[in-house]
Amino acid sequence: IVGVWWGERFLKQKIEEKIATYNVLKYRQMNLSLLAGNVSFKDAEINLKWEEQAKSFTVLTPEIRVEGIGWRRLYFDKKLEIAAFHLQSPDVTVSDTPPDSLSQITEMPADTGSSPIKVIALKLHSVTLNGGCVEVFKGENGLNEVPLVLANDINLDFSGIGLNLQGDVMNSLVFENADLWLSYLAVNNSRSRHHFTLQQFHLNKADSIIEVVDLQLTPKEKPSVFFNQIPYKKAWLDLSLPSARLQGWQFERLLDGTLAARTLTMNGLD
Repeated sequence: IVGVWWGERFLKQKIEEKIATYNVLKYRQMNLSLLAGNVSFKDAEINLKWEEQAKSFTVLTPEIRVEGIGWRRLYFDKKLEIAAFHLQSPDVTVSDTPPDSLSQITEMPADTGSSPIKVIALKLHSVTLNGGCVEVFKGENGLNEVPLVLANDINLDFSGIGLNLQGDVMNSLVFENADLWLSYLAVNNSRSRHHFTLQQFHLNKADSIIEVVDLQLTPKEKPSVFFNQIPYKKAWLDLSLPSARLQGWQFERLLDGTLAARTLTMNGLD
């Protein structure tokens, strides 16, 4: 019992030190179980900055829960294996980072070799996200009332994630399956002359399908106003698509920004 108490205290201290070093995670309470291999963070806030794109990411969640951590394999084999990672009802906000704050971005510290464990591989059996919401703002968060992109009720389930590291560089990433559902998506780009919404989106890697329900592309102006304001030739679209299905696409190519599929089925296009 004393050994377990000491081990849990030691691990909590090391985790707290790492969190303080990277300075991206805040939380109200951390719970850790050495025997079960579980760690959880209550009322957590994650803050990340992407300097290349001048973007800020903020994630607020009631709980981050990591289950089934293989401490022994981590220590002896330098391989981190986790049974499950849960992110409960996260609110994700993406906004532009002001140019004058880029110099304040803290870079991830380089490895000095002082850490007793250097992870070379990561295995995640399950990653789940339940009831999430994503808002993307053009500009600093709070300066624009209407988000550029809004996605509600997101449910995400990844399984069989494998990651190999060479130093600090990721040299391979694999997924056995990825399943994503969202119940609403809206894009409100001020530069666009159309509103884009859909009521349901589903992506599944194992079945190689992407499905959308009730896709709407609605013009912001009537045709007379639209063509009078544009000096060059441009299409005026008013599109309604009750459902569409992509079959036979490759997940790895989608990660590279390419979407190619064997078949596209559209129902009730108007």
